[in-house]
Amino acid sequence: MSVKNHHEAETPFHKLETLDEIERQCWRMIDHGAQSGRNPMHYLFVASKGREGISLRTVVLRGADPASRSIRFHTDRRSAKYAEIQADPRLSLLLYDQLGKIQLRMTGIASIHAEDAIADDAWDKTIMASRRIYLSTASPSSISPGPSSGLPPHLEERLPDEAESEAGRMHFCVVKVQVRSVDWLNLSAYGHRRAKFIYDEEGALTEQHWLIP
Repeated sequence: MSVKNHHEAETPFHKLETLDEIERQCWRMIDHGAQSGRNPMHYLFVASKGREGISLRTVVLRGADPASRSIRFHTDRRSAKYAEIQADPRLSLLLYDQLGKIQLRMTGIASIHAEDAIADDAWDKTIMASRRIYLSTASPSSISPGPSSGLPPHLEERLPDEAESEAGRMHFCVVKVQVRSVDWLNLSAYGHRRAKFIYDEEGALTEQHWLIP
């Protein structure tokens, strides 16, 4: 696509008004990403600190609360990710909307919910296809003699029923992240634009700035 045609198709950045509006837009996008599996922001990139340096992986964005500026994802309590978060709860996170050309880089402090009402509620709402993941007979990242899902043979080609799935509850947990900053970047043929929003430990907006991209 030529630059000229790209200009004709793209909504000019100047239609965005204020930092306040952009901050609200950020959280609308995050919330929509959590609600729809078809949304490009449904998949969240999470970086934590491990023994070998920074570990990066993709998780599903399971929930967002724009009022408290927090987000949630699920993980296996046997995973390295779980151990890394326990050792250092500081996380870096990334969401990207390829169509809208908007990148959100975030930092946050994670808390783990494994044996409480938050975890119970999330488990109750988790579909069987997702519950099956937690029925692996070995821990994530375990060495395998060959390609393997880690699932018991009788669950390789079918979903568990509800009773069978309950064996995975002990491995399941919710990671809630209190977002402390959002770095918003809009890639545009008119000129990129960037802004940063900083929150306190309770989610209140304390600073917002335009940045040079």
